[in-house]
Amino acid sequence: MNKTIKIVIVVVVALAVASGIFEFIHSQGFSFSSSPAQADFSYGGGLPPIPGITKNPDITNILVLGDSVGRQSQDAGAMLTDSIMLVSVDSKTHKVAMTSIPRDIYLTMPLSSDKQKINEAYQLGEEKQPGLGLAYAKWEVSRVTGQYIDYAVVINLNSFQGIVDAVGGVDIYRATPFDENVQWHNDPIFAATNGNFHVPAGWSHLDGTMATYYVRSRETTTDFNRAARQQQVILAVKDKLESLGIWNSIPKLMAIYSAVKDNIETDMTVGDIYNMLTLAKNLNYSTINHTVLDVSTSGPFCQTNLSDGTYVILPKNGTFADARNIMNGIIAGLQNNAATSPATTSATGAATTTSATAAIGVPAIMPGNFVTCPATSSAANN
Repeated sequence: MNKTIKIVIVVVVALAVASGIFEFIHSQGFSFSSSPAQADFSYGGGLPPIPGITKNPDITNILVLGDSVGRQSQDAGAMLTDSIMLVSVDSKTHKVAMTSIPRDIYLTMPLSSDKQKINEAYQLGEEKQPGLGLAYAKWEVSRVTGQYIDYAVVINLNSFQGIVDAVGGVDIYRATPFDENVQWHNDPIFAATNGNFHVPAGWSHLDGTMATYYVRSRETTTDFNRAARQQQVILAVKDKLESLGIWNSIPKLMAIYSAVKDNIETDMTVGDIYNMLTLAKNLNYSTINHTVLDVSTSGPFCQTNLSDGTYVILPKNGTFADARNIMNGIIAGLQNNAATSPATTSATGAATTTSATAAIGVPAIMPGNFVTCPATSSAANN
């Protein structure tokens, strides 16, 4: 099976739309596996502090990771986090931002001179010592974004399909049709359509299985399009949870809890989750900032191949200054109390917002728009 993008139900932890889930789980004495929170900006595990990283007291940044099949698996690469998303919330303005980060960013690994892709940081930490994966991933994403990351969550694919089915499926809107006719060519579920997975323009209802295919598809588009579809489906789940009044339904809460309880790891304590719950009750979901950091002309990265042919993504100017500037702009937008004009979301380095959360257009960012790194480029070390 191809390595998959796991849609983490970010609303369960980061956006906490399903706030009643936490209240119910806590009331029943359940808890997620948790490691102690770190008080410094190095994230523990022997990691050195990152120069220039400071904690913004009004901003909570949550790193959301999706791994392949979880640490329980013995498969090679099972703990690669092929989905990397930073969710940022402002406690004063109650605004929310979702920023997807490319899995192929090539950079120096923690406590090592070796360069690897950023999606290997969690696995490297777990190999050094079980429980350090989240700290290592937070450290690397902080280096790229320039943001202090308060919490991290990692889950695997098993949670996604179950939670979508538990809420009765989701509704998504596409401005244009979507077709994946390469990746699933030999999948018997699409035999009747000659291997083509099709989502028409307009509104579509997706069950857990079809939603999983929707967010895994990448061969006829790109990883950046897939990241935008991740955000779209996460927000569709949020909308469905709200429409169902899910926190008033114990059976549905239990179904969702059953879908995630064995497939999630976080460094949030029960107290942290309760604090997020309190914050989430006042969040403004009418205008959510969506950003996919990419290799387009407006993005902060470029693409190239190593001498062995491995595809990697590098910062355009040799440092992560451009990515950090974009993130600083996103955070500044969250802290601006002025009303935000809704706009169609765009899968580029430019931050945009949307008011119809499930109806984001997910425009195509295709290889023809990508920037190739100069031959002299090298992986950034800062």
